[in-house]
Amino acid sequence: GYLTVQADRQLVGLNMVEGRTKIKTKTYVVEIEEERYFFQIRKMKGSTRVWIGDSSGSFKALNVAVNTPYSTVPVCSDLLPMKEGEEAAAFAQRLCKKFGETFYVSYSAHFSSPSRRLAVEKGVFSAISATM
Repeated sequence: GYLTVQADRQLVGLNMVEGRTKIKTKTYVVEIEEERYFFQIRKMKGSTRVWIGDSSGSFKALNVAVNTPYSTVPVCSDLLPMKEGEEAAAFAQRLCKKFGETFYVSYSAHFSSPSRRLAVEKGVFSAISATM
């Protein structure tokens, strides 16, 4: 396809090519007592994006973890730094190490306890294991 941008930033032409992507998206709901958490897994060629959130649907802390030949621990970087970033970074590294591909992880939910966060992470691991 092609895309032309004029000086005033309007799109002149845009061709859409359908059927060439193999992105698969699945959304899940985890209910823990009276709290609901959502997670979405978007599987792409060579990488996976995981969004973990609540009913607000907000998009916060985004981290990426990549395996390198120079370290046994995946390298991780904040793409969208937020206070939830440390947990997202650690989770992205664990996913990357276990499944051997690049992971983008967004933590957009507030967990009232670490055990709830771990329960949702367990659900994510199970869902990804079932699709890979």
